[in-house]
Amino acid sequence: DDFGLTDGVARGIVSSIRDGVVATTSAMVCVLDAATHLQRWSAALPGRIGGHLQLTGGRPCLPPARVPSLVDASGAFLPSRAAVTAATPAPEEVYAEWNAQLARLAEYGIAVTHLDSHHHVHRLPGIFDVYCAIARERSLPVRTHDRRMTQALRRRNIRCADQCLTGFYGAKATADELHRAVRAATLRSGPDAVLEVMCHPGEVDDALAAVSKYTDGRAQELALLCAPDFRAQLESWGVELLDAPPG
Repeated sequence: DDFGLTDGVARGIVSSIRDGVVATTSAMVCVLDAATHLQRWSAALPGRIGGHLQLTGGRPCLPPARVPSLVDASGAFLPSRAAVTAATPAPEEVYAEWNAQLARLAEYGIAVTHLDSHHHVHRLPGIFDVYCAIARERSLPVRTHDRRMTQALRRRNIRCADQCLTGFYGAKATADELHRAVRAATLRSGPDAVLEVMCHPGEVDDALAAVSKYTDGRAQELALLCAPDFRAQLESWGVELLDAPPG
């Protein structure tokens, strides 16, 4: 997640794909200097970049007057998923804004391969329907969450993994914790389940510290994902790495 957040995050994500076990990333366009970061680094990852759709953090692509239910008094997005929930965003505004974000990525030369969202806002009632509509219109696979969401997506003929493992984060971004999560997921969905592991690798710099509380954890994730023996370790668990968006 978070390709474009800062130059260091983008650089770390490129390393995690080139030198590590990460398959794809997703790009955000509504943060400060995203254009610079994405135009600098996206050519290194052809066919591996999805849309990290935002309703939190940064400012909308559309004028705030066109999306009043999505912004605060300053015209910025709301700070958290809880704040978005409380604001009751208008689905038609979410639809327009997310299409504007994808259009912005296209302007940067990025043909998105899949969709997910910042802070999991696609899980919210009402917004999930918009997420599905855009995915179907563009024939794109998406990030799921749990088996219930997977079933809802597949009823709509939208491609996705069987589950998305979101716990690889902070103190739980370790090989042992990931192994436990994978084992639990395969017990729920079967040994041949397709699992997406959400991760946030990145190089830490002053720009990151200014916009995110999650800093050292990104460096920790990057080190593990690029560790020389990590691919073999995953394979020893019976994991087959996929070189494409899940679904």
